[in-house]
Amino acid sequence: MSRKVAIFVLVLVTLVAFAPLCTHDFTWWDDFATVSQNPWLNPPPGQNDAHFWVDSLKHYWSSVAYGLYVPVTYTVWVFLALLARVEQPDEFGIALNPWVFHSANVVVHVCAVLAAFALLRRLTKTSGPALVGALLFALHPVQVEPVGWVSGMKDVLAGCLGLVALWRYVVRAERDDVNPLISDAWGTLALLAAMLAKPSAIVVPFIAMAIDRLMLRRDWRTILRASISGIVIAIVIAIVARRAQDVTGIPAAPLWARPFIAGDAYFFYLRKLIFPFWLGVDYGRRPDVVMRSATFYFAWLAPAAVALVAWLARRRRPWVAAAAIIFLIAILPVSGLTTFMYQFTSTVADHYLYLAMLGPAIAAAFFLREYSEAGRRTLSCSVATFVLLILGLRSAAQTLVWKDDFALFANALDVNPDSFVAHNNLGHAYLQNSAGGTNREMLEQALAEFTDAMKLNPDYPNAYENAARVYALLGRQEESIDAIEKSIQIRERLPRTLFPNYVEDHNRVGQVLLARGEYRRAIAHFEALLKVKPEHEEARKYLEVAREKLRVATTREGNPKPETRMTNQ
Repeated sequence: MSRKVAIFVLVLVTLVAFAPLCTHDFTWWDDFATVSQNPWLNPPPGQNDAHFWVDSLKHYWSSVAYGLYVPVTYTVWVFLALLARVEQPDEFGIALNPWVFHSANVVVHVCAVLAAFALLRRLTKTSGPALVGALLFALHPVQVEPVGWVSGMKDVLAGCLGLVALWRYVVRAERDDVNPLISDAWGTLALLAAMLAKPSAIVVPFIAMAIDRLMLRRDWRTILRASISGIVIAIVIAIVARRAQDVTGIPAAPLWARPFIAGDAYFFYLRKLIFPFWLGVDYGRRPDVVMRSATFYFAWLAPAAVALVAWLARRRRPWVAAAAIIFLIAILPVSGLTTFMYQFTSTVADHYLYLAMLGPAIAAAFFLREYSEAGRRTLSCSVATFVLLILGLRSAAQTLVWKDDFALFANALDVNPDSFVAHNNLGHAYLQNSAGGTNREMLEQALAEFTDAMKLNPDYPNAYENAARVYALLGRQEESIDAIEKSIQIRERLPRTLFPNYVEDHNRVGQVLLARGEYRRAIAHFEALLKVKPEHEEARKYLEVAREKLRVATTREGNPKPETRMTNQ
């Protein structure tokens, strides 16, 4: 098969499988914060000018967003926002067309598939097996999450750039070039951009070393000379990423348990690799949940067995060892050996497998090449075609899950009924569709979902905040105030990067309490806000008003108006 035909097949098949994603909506699964309702991507009326977009770029190149320093991803989103801008915002204040962002994810995924094909073709020296491996990378159902999720651009972009860097590394290695900064500036630039698209790409230099040693058979001294610049960049980015990600309040597993949690994560991913069904956005495999599971101490045996087989096969079939090690390395930063922010929800997620799928792609490509050379080409091609057809159909079906919030979170609850995040976000979907709070049936359904979320995780602040909104719309003011105060108390214990604007809740509830005549409780909220944000002028103004009203009430009546309870700030 010629290279051009293979490229045509890759582009066509990938687009057909993932095309349904292009017309989907934004979801409440981070998209509201990263893109759809992000004020840095939605200029107010009359401010849609060059200065705004330049300021947005400056902001993301100089600051952390939700615990991640990903300026390359935000740069892409800034330019996509320029293209996606609509004149009239919708009822939720969204002035961006989601189709532009979803289509961009699909296009970047196609580019990643082509980069994977270029790399596999270099390694296998043939187009047919490389095509099969690239199709496996393209069509495996676990790839639907990062491609179908607007916020998943960071995974897809980092994976695409990382694959370009690996391809350039192999090209350079085959020429015996050992000065990477001079001989291949494009590869080095792609590597740096990948890490700035998402820090998890720090694994790329180590994947390159595994390929070099096991498949290109170069000695360690040459490998280190070729990889040193990438390793240095990875160390710097790792330090920046660690400093950016505040894990305060994220339940951390004890050190002795973390290898077992990592073993459980790898076992989970192996199962999804082989049997890619029941895929959802929240598997609920938090460290505390995993530690209570029956398989906690034994799950590591399955990935250990795979590692043993790969080690024993390293001489006769080095590609087996390379595939296993690449899969291992790619997941390592989010395996559970260290605490990271997403563990508040789960240690495992489909989007963490995006680059890791290069390992199975290598295994598929070399397996097909080996069996073709052994005279079993027809059989091996038939099996490969059947498997890829099943995976493609499964992926096409999975794309429908990402249509909107109702589809996404209903599916999440089918996969994991105990997902407090899915209950909360499904409740938010009901709230959003309650016609501005006038549809009481929708409000009751929303409240039921928020109540379930609070029961499943009493320390999940979003559910309390959303429940407070519903209580207020239903006229249950005291319950609304209690819920928002509970939300504030929880958020004070969690990383500020997760909830950077939570202190505004102090201001809002303080004003409600002030209007109700509960001056002491109002004062406590304004003081708590100013302790965190002393420059907040509105809170300072209302604090003075509350103090004056309390003084007047005390002077006039001897005691202020009775209050139901004091806030515990």
